Amino acid sequence: MIPFLCRGVGSYNGCMWLLRTLIMIQNNFGVWLIGLLIAEGILAFVMMFLFPLGSIVMVFLGLLTLGLSIVARIAIGAAILLLCKILKVDPPAQTEPANTAPA
Repeated sequence: MIPFLCRGVGSYNGCMWLLRTLIMIQNNFGVWLIGLLIAEGILAFVMMFLFPLGSIVMVFLGLLTLGLSIVARIAIGAAILLLCKILKVDPPAQTEPANTAPA
């Protein structure tokens, strides 16, 4: 078992708390990412008047954020599968976005 991850009241309870937290992060990942990108956009807009070179840097930081978010999403999914295997529980079902367009 991974002792540094599963400390708490009991090793099982500690890992279950971590698993629930990772699942919550995975389910709301898009919301957190768009919030971060909007904040970067607002900062870039403000920097356009104060320090124009910083605005250009913020554009590339936004692109880097998008690239790293793909890696982070994969890492979170792998951590969830690892914890499910350690705890011997079924992994959460992958939800697909609902198609709300009329047929």
